[in-house]
This record gives sequence, C-alpha cells and structure tokens, in this order.
Amino acid sequence: MRRRVAPPPGLRERNAVLAKLAPLVVYSNIFLVMLGLGAIGPNLTDIRRDFDVSYGAISWGVSAFAFARLFTNLPAGVAAGRLPRVPLLMAGTLCVAAGGLAAAASNGLELFLVARALQGVGSSISTTVGLTIVLDGAAPERRGRASGTFHSALGGGALFGPGFGALLAEFGGWRAALAGTAVAATLSFALLALVLRHVSAAPAA
Repeated sequence: MRRRVAPPPGLRERNAVLAKLAPLVVYSNIFLVMLGLGAIGPNLTDIRRDFDVSYGAISWGVSAFAFARLFTNLPAGVAAGRLPRVPLLMAGTLCVAAGGLAAAASNGLELFLVARALQGVGSSISTTVGLTIVLDGAAPERRGRASGTFHSALGGGALFGPGFGALLAEFGGWRAALAGTAVAATLSFALLALVLRHVSAAPAA
C-alpha cells in the first residue's frame, strides 16, 4: 500500500494565495495588452511620414489589427474549450509582444501590417481566453461581477493606451512607443508565468 506523502509545509497556504491572485493577474494581463495596443493612435501620422505612404495606406495599421481580431475570435473561443487555457493565454500575450517588437523594427508598410495583424491575433486570444478563465473561476453568483471587472480592465487599458504611446513617443519616437507595447505584454507574460502556472485551484485551472 502506497504511503501518501504529506505536502511540504506552507505549500497549501502558498497555493491558496496564488489562487486568489490568479484573477488579478488575468485582469492585469488584459489591461497591459490593451494599454500597449492603444499606443499606436497618437503615432500614426509619424509612422505615415516615415514610411512615405498615404493616409489611406497607413489606416490599414488599424484595420489589419481589427481584421485579425475578427477572424481569430471564434477559433480562440473554440480553442479555449478544448485546450489548456493558461498556455493559450500566454501564447496570445507572446503574440502581442512579438508583434510590438516587429512593428517597432519595421522599415516598410508591409512588415508593419503583418506585425499589427499578429498583435490582433494575440489580442483576440488574450481577450477570449482571459474572460473564459475568469468566468470559470468565479462562483455563479459572482460571474457578472467578474465579467464587469474584466471589461473594466480592458476598457482602462484602451483608455490609457494613447497617453502611454504619446508619452513614450516624446522620448523615443513612434518606435519607442511600439516597443513599449512589447514591454507591457512581456511584463504580463512574466506575471502569468510566475503565478498561473503554480496554481492548481479552479480559478487558474
């Protein structure tokens, strides 16, 4: 008969604390993702001038992101029901970070649009999977509140994002602003890796 090994002292308490932090980390994730993605707004004119393209052409910097989100939302929702959600959320966040770096380094409109589309894919995954994790971890009577808090974090990131981008552009131009989107997403990725991967309780499972 196998003897049950007692968990190390303090492990249960640590997991309980991490389980309570898990929803906050997901809220932080969507805030930081949207904070970074809004940074492009004040910088479109400078990007257009550097790429020497028309206003209509540079508007695709916004449309590429939106189309990528549109076509990724449903597959992301299906994946959230079939695949482990924490790795999915981390993958979406990584897409946002990689897209931000590629956009900051781009020297032409084509690469810039591909990078923005990659950020759109990552944003869709982060939003869809993050909301699924939050609602799954909330008690039935608290799901409305959890959903409201998630969307408040999303809206807060979108609200402060343009100011974030404008502030970074003051110091390093539009490339610094877009690199800032990658830094914000990378910070969120690190928080997910530190907290959610250690949680065995329902809010992060």
